[in-house]
Amino acid sequence: MTSPRGSLRRSFITSTEFSVERRSLVSSYGEAATRAILVERFETKFPTPKNARTSAPPSMTRESFMPLTFPLTGMIEIVPKSSLVFNAPYDDKQLGRLKIMNTSGRAIGFAIKATNTKRLTITPDHGILQPKDSITIAVGCEAFRVGKDVRPDLLIVEWVSVPDGPSPTFRRLWLRQGDGRRKNITVLYNH
Repeated sequence: MTSPRGSLRRSFITSTEFSVERRSLVSSYGEAATRAILVERFETKFPTPKNARTSAPPSMTRESFMPLTFPLTGMIEIVPKSSLVFNAPYDDKQLGRLKIMNTSGRAIGFAIKATNTKRLTITPDHGILQPKDSITIAVGCEAFRVGKDVRPDLLIVEWVSVPDGPSPTFRRLWLRQGDGRRKNITVLYNH
């Protein structure tokens, strides 16, 4: 019966022997050849299981660790410019529209958030717009009871130029990393 100390001592001896072996290989074959020899020995000693993943998971690809370069963010045009109005009665769900147009010469990624997520729904809430392209956003107002103070809500539109390189889908991380811009649209309730 071996104690935990004995197993630690054994692994220490193994790592020391490994260091000595590595130094002798480097002196004989050079650094690059030594790496290849050690990798080959490791793979023969610890073979990869048949059902093992052959590539890194999507979140761990080389592109996810590379720094992104963001060009200066261009301008967009939003219609309506400052406020979206929903009229009473509020017994049924109502639908409003918001149009976003990319007036810049580069692709932009956008995201829209609402301050009152229980009352307002946004579809689609993010995406990529190519240069001179536009999209109509559906803003839904859920049914609610009118109280004494129905305060205006905000739609927060954020956008950033799409970084250079392959990026087929929008990532909210871009808004924090790039030169992002923001515009608030007030949602008013007439009653």
